[in-house]
Amino acid sequence: MKAKQRLLPLPLLAIFTVWLPLSSCEGQHPAASHHTLTDMKLPYKFDAPDKVFWLPPELVEISGLSLFEEERYLIAVQDEWGHFFKIDRQTGEVLPSIPFGTDGDYEGIEFVGEHLYIVNSSGTLFRLTQPGSPQQEVKAFENFLNESYDVEGLGYDRESHSLLLVCKEHPHGKEDRMIYAFDLNTHRLGKKPVFQIQQDSIRSLSTEKIKTFKPSGIARHPHTKDYYILSAAADMLLVMNSEGSITHLVSLPKKQHYQPEGICFASDGTLYISDEGSKILPASIKVFSPSD
Repeated sequence: MKAKQRLLPLPLLAIFTVWLPLSSCEGQHPAASHHTLTDMKLPYKFDAPDKVFWLPPELVEISGLSLFEEERYLIAVQDEWGHFFKIDRQTGEVLPSIPFGTDGDYEGIEFVGEHLYIVNSSGTLFRLTQPGSPQQEVKAFENFLNESYDVEGLGYDRESHSLLLVCKEHPHGKEDRMIYAFDLNTHRLGKKPVFQIQQDSIRSLSTEKIKTFKPSGIARHPHTKDYYILSAAADMLLVMNSEGSITHLVSLPKKQHYQPEGICFASDGTLYISDEGSKILPASIKVFSPSD
């Protein structure tokens, strides 16, 4: 029997605190406001993927996920190895891995323009020029983030031409979780988060007990422009619109999503979610086609 997708019960109004939309100027104060949740359903059946790609042991700790080479391939990194992997988008075949650096805790990957970007848990971004070719070059961009932020995901925001870095932890032990933007025009990380997730706001959305929402991945929908944010710790998917209002909280069925870590969209709206594996369960990528 299949596990059923569960939309968590929600009250009429929800509070979500944001630092500002991504198009706003840095340095202003965040504003909390009330938002009405949408009645629209998400176009994905999270309990019934269209395809499942089971991955080899070297990807058991798959983390980041993106699309590569005009969307012919998925591209992924795993937590402990300085290699990236190309995966055939149609068949799930994993090609030989390509080295880019020393072993480390790599958590996110994005292909933008002609460059491949990879982030580690301390927030350092690695830009690969001509990735996978003999001429491949790697440049590191350091910033003020460190291991106490525990960066867990990387997503591209086309509207602001920036990379979004989602933090699993707060450096001072608070419950808030931050999302920072790395401007690809200036190659600088904004000092203030563009979004700040408050746990109390998330808890207020449901009559059920919710685990602490620790983000593990982020992607922006190519059509609706909504942000899809995973939390492996809470077994949840949070969706918010471009103004920072939460529109959906989805409880991801454990039978389908053992540990959701990576997320990305194809240009046609097809959704991909990668799950880490275990000693007895291989890692996987689930494919969800949008419904009408």
